[in-house]
Amino acid sequence: MIVAMLSGCSGKETSAPVESGVESVAGTISFGKLTTLSDDALLEVELADVSVADGPADIVSSQRIRKPGQFPVHFKLDYPPDRIDPTHRYTVQARIIEGNQLAFATDTAYPVITAGNPKAVEVIVIAIGSGTAAEAPVSASLVPEERPLEGTLIGGSVTSKYSASFRNGSLVSIQEDRDSGALVRAGAEYQFKEGRLLRYIELGTRTEPTGNARVELDFAFDDTGELLAARKTVNDTAMKPDDTDIYAARNRADLLRNHALALKASREHGH
Repeated sequence: MIVAMLSGCSGKETSAPVESGVESVAGTISFGKLTTLSDDALLEVELADVSVADGPADIVSSQRIRKPGQFPVHFKLDYPPDRIDPTHRYTVQARIIEGNQLAFATDTAYPVITAGNPKAVEVIVIAIGSGTAAEAPVSASLVPEERPLEGTLIGGSVTSKYSASFRNGSLVSIQEDRDSGALVRAGAEYQFKEGRLLRYIELGTRTEPTGNARVELDFAFDDTGELLAARKTVNDTAMKPDDTDIYAARNRADLLRNHALALKASREHGH
């Protein structure tokens, strides 16, 4: 069982175990620009077992750092050696929440520990909505990102206002602000590659019998559409995502992608 620990004066929280004999993965969280995060910022770093292609990732260890300050931010994820299977794949993933909004997140896998991978890693996060790593080189043949396309999609009781970003004519990301009866309000980020959904991240509030619940979802897919990793928290408590969550994310991505593409084509042809 993973034990939660709070380091009183450091502003860091971790779920790593405290008994002797633990091992660790350490490194830095970086962004391409000299950026100081706000006092509301919360950094979450996780060591995840991503061996099950069609299932959610198993979180081996995690660390939460409040008020992380300026990039790069150092992290350390302790774990018991018996939680590691040498035949499994492990990655480090990170996200930064500012206020109630997801501000930064990893958009690529950072393998560690097994298969000859290191236990020290530099993790690069992107500003959500940029669709590209901040330090990635820009190809000379790559035209600048097009002006975002603003649209509204209404279906039943759900109203979505969204901003779709295109590059070289291809859809790369959608930012959605969603309102519905069951989901009081949610902000979602969709990342695409050649029309395929690669990442779905949601921060929302759902109405439950006991009151409103803060729900966070983070799903990653490979180029074939297979689920690589899945994460869900409800009121900061980790839960296993179910098939309904994953289906809803894929279905919502299809609806918004098709609506954005149709709107883009209509505007380009003057309709």
